[in-house]
Amino acid sequence: MADTVTTTVASDTGIRYDAVFTNISDGTGETNVVKIRLSDLRFIGTDEPPSAMDVEYIEATVNGFDSVSLAWDRAPAPKVFAVLPGGNSTTLKFKRYLPDPDRHQQGSTGDILLTTNGTETAQDSYVIRFRGRLRK
Repeated sequence: MADTVTTTVASDTGIRYDAVFTNISDGTGETNVVKIRLSDLRFIGTDEPPSAMDVEYIEATVNGFDSVSLAWDRAPAPKVFAVLPGGNSTTLKFKRYLPDPDRHQQGSTGDILLTTNGTETAQDSYVIRFRGRLRK
């Protein structure tokens, strides 16, 4: 079996990207799963992918998992930028966005990865609403 996961794109205007990620676990969890693949998006008015995405807002409800981590994809290891604790709702708003400081570093894709943390059990879950701003 595998966790039951969904990604629902609420809005993709070419400048802003809103999505909702959900998971109901079978006890296996997720490790560095690509939730947003920058190369699949298109910057407004172009056929080109954006060069980067800045994070504006994250709202999460995490149940059962100790936490859920979001990270920028880069080699040799992802760089965690948010840890969403289990057992409650969390809202993160960034006044000036949360840029990826190493987005031009070799080995950086700009993708956003998700990892569930802790001892996963069946029926652990999360719902995460994510809003990002695309950069040319």
